[in-house]
Amino acid sequence: MDAISAVGANTQANQTTSHNSKAATSAATDFKTFLNLLTAQMKNQDPLKPLDSTAFVAQLASFSSVEQQIRTNDSLAEIQQLLGGASPSGLSSWIGVQVQVLKDPQFEGVPIDVFIAPNAEADRVDLVVQNAAGEEVQRLSVPVRTDVYPWAGTLADGTPLGNGTYRLSVESFKDGTLIDNRQAPIYDEVIEARLDNGATFLVLRDGSALKSDQVTAVRGK
Repeated sequence: MDAISAVGANTQANQTTSHNSKAATSAATDFKTFLNLLTAQMKNQDPLKPLDSTAFVAQLASFSSVEQQIRTNDSLAEIQQLLGGASPSGLSSWIGVQVQVLKDPQFEGVPIDVFIAPNAEADRVDLVVQNAAGEEVQRLSVPVRTDVYPWAGTLADGTPLGNGTYRLSVESFKDGTLIDNRQAPIYDEVIEARLDNGATFLVLRDGSALKSDQVTAVRGK
């Protein structure tokens, strides 16, 4: 799928599916009642005063409309299950998708896409990189705009940082004063999706796993 947008929360999808299921059950009950009434009417009509053809056609049209409503409800329920990841085919649509998540990335020599969202009043923005011990190992000046920035994981002289977990933060400045500091979300690829107690879990390329409702944005395959 395209940038799944959504992509989606399982609880809401389950609630919607439940609602559609109840609606379908109600429609099916109405359909059966209507069919019984129509059959009884045809069996008990006065042979000398048969049912008016216009009225009969109108009832058949109603019959068709109720039947179509049931089929539509069934189709909607199937679609909700697919979008909510509640079926194997729905889970497969996550594979290969780039998802945006708020987590410390595992750097393994491959550039990481970082989502930069500075404070609206900032006139300078720095991307700050800290190692697992909380030590600042790099500070980069990045454009003052909301955008995706490819962090290469290399120093100014081209020396690559060691493999490991890093914290990426966005610091916003105005007139030389720090006005905002926030962790930066990253994009990572989904390599596995699975169901566990009704929740959809996504396994990322770095081996970490998270619930699908922790995804804040998605990009296409």
